[in-house]
Amino acid sequence: MSAINAYAALEKGGKVVPWSYEPRPLGATDVEIKISHCGVCAGDVHAIRGSWDSIGWPAQKFPVVPGHEIVGTISKVGSGVTKVKLGDRVGMGCLSWACLECNACHSGVEQRCKRAVFTYMGSYEDGAIAQGGYAEAVRVSEEFVFQIPEKLPSEYAAPLLCAGVTTFSPLVNHGAGPGKTVGVVGIGGLGHVAIQFANKLGAQVVAFSSSENKRDECLRLGAHKFVNTSDPDQLRSVNGTVDIMLVTANASNMPWDGYLWSMAVGGKVVTVSVPEGHLPLNVIPFIVRNISFHGSAIGTRKQHREMLEFAAQHNIHPIIELMPMSEVNVAHERLLKTQVRYRAVLHN
Repeated sequence: MSAINAYAALEKGGKVVPWSYEPRPLGATDVEIKISHCGVCAGDVHAIRGSWDSIGWPAQKFPVVPGHEIVGTISKVGSGVTKVKLGDRVGMGCLSWACLECNACHSGVEQRCKRAVFTYMGSYEDGAIAQGGYAEAVRVSEEFVFQIPEKLPSEYAAPLLCAGVTTFSPLVNHGAGPGKTVGVVGIGGLGHVAIQFANKLGAQVVAFSSSENKRDECLRLGAHKFVNTSDPDQLRSVNGTVDIMLVTANASNMPWDGYLWSMAVGGKVVTVSVPEGHLPLNVIPFIVRNISFHGSAIGTRKQHREMLEFAAQHNIHPIIELMPMSEVNVAHERLLKTQVRYRAVLHN
């Protein structure tokens, strides 16, 4: 068995360095992907730093090869593989395995499976530690790889395997479309994609950001209105108008009262971000406006496929910065300083 060359954090808080590991044996329904591109998600950095350890997130095991926005070609297939073939261009996201037998899996929400194995934040039932996409290759069940549409370039497809499905799924689940107003909080790696999806789904889109210099870009991406959250008058101007608020930011000082009073009666607040502490939420707007609060994690396998086709059909592309895989630490440093516009993508 050949070792896989990768870039790994060897300890909590450490830099990512060249490393190699022996992959788990290729199972009958497993495939190996020769990786061409891997997007950099903020979750990669949080996992390395242990940012979520104190709020109940499973502690990361080390060494770890991060990366769950993976695109490449099938280079090896197990004896029972039927869904893909050698040479296919495919993607892989945050999930690498689920039991496909439990109630969650039978309900089509495999990401809720209690036995699920995340791409780099867990272990398989045989004890092998899952490793991610900052590497030359990765092994995964064929059930969790997705054909990349021909019209979608690999460097743009990669971030969609996390940022894309993480925003597409809750928008679809909560009814974004004609006659609805969608608010997007936080215009970064997820938010700038969410604006595009919400617009093409037919909703009116309001972008919420404290960065005035993002106004013109948000409008170009498809927002119909931009609200600078540093200006109380602008927040008041959308009071009671938002049906679905998708929260993609996790800053500790966000104006939650302003967001909640922006909600229409019966509105839904959906967060896809994980803060490093507890949220300071005022219950009064929930009572007065009958607001509900939801969480959302990635999406189903079906939604991955639908999202990729929808992005290809509507020419939805993340805004990316392309870097060699060897510059992963530069990407992490720039991400921490919020200098990346809006998704770093590593390539081999």
